[in-house]
Amino acid sequence: MVTLIGIMKRSYWFLLIAIIEVPRLFIFSRTAMQYISDPALMPSIMRMLAAPNLVFAAGFLFLGLDTRRYILYKPLLILGKTLVLLAALLIFVKFSVIFTRTNMANLVIIIAISIWDAFCIGCLLFANPDNKKTGQPEQPQSIETEIVEID
Repeated sequence: MVTLIGIMKRSYWFLLIAIIEVPRLFIFSRTAMQYISDPALMPSIMRMLAAPNLVFAAGFLFLGLDTRRYILYKPLLILGKTLVLLAALLIFVKFSVIFTRTNMANLVIIIAISIWDAFCIGCLLFANPDNKKTGQPEQPQSIETEIVEID
């Protein structure tokens, strides 16, 4: 019987990451809103930018609930987080010119989100469900069938 305590013992890191991914999304959105010049387009652009980031929260939630079953999605999460890190690097390089003392908080937020994303990649890279050496899901054991002869 699987209990919530048993799940938490097995994959509490992924559940914790899933919980933190939601506030990360809102912090990211609030920071990005300051750079959108047209107020009429702001809601649509923010939904477009932020919606894919909800996939990270859902992916980590699934990994947290049943790591062995959803471990095959781990490479997709690693790829997505890597792309977010590359995008943050581009933002940092391109907009480092416009960061002033008043915008220093935004720079700190971008760096903090990047550190968080790097931490998530590390957790994904070193995750090993049930201390197995392979990342393959557990295969069901074969059941011996009984041969029944009809008289």
